Amino acid sequence: MKIGNDVLAVSGHNPANAMAPTGIVRQWLADARAIGYSLTSAREVILETVKRRCERGSGRGKAPAWFDKPVREAIATGCTASASPELPVDARAIQDAYRDHVVWCSNHREKRKPYEQFEAEWRGRHAA
Repeated sequence: MKIGNDVLAVSGHNPANAMAPTGIVRQWLADARAIGYSLTSAREVILETVKRRCERGSGRGKAPAWFDKPVREAIATGCTASASPELPVDARAIQDAYRDHVVWCSNHREKRKPYEQFEAEWRGRHAA
């Protein structure tokens, strides 16, 4: 319930007065947990994605269901697009490699690694 209220607040609703259903937020959390996210990292990805959409103006005042596609994409890739411009080159390379990993796992019906694990392994392989 707390993260549902946080999503409502970020999108410009007063959670105490909002009548928008937040059940989809529980599904996002369940999906994120199923692929290895911690509760904290899942919450961060969800809220960052909603916040980014609202800052661009397109999501302000929308119900949580409106954010379904961007949140699912952020959960699937383990990263949010808002971070791209400020990232160092190696962080972008890790995100690109992780997206490739996610696609490969999806195509081969394999379990994907959590982003944190993938990043640590990537850095270990590419250490200078």
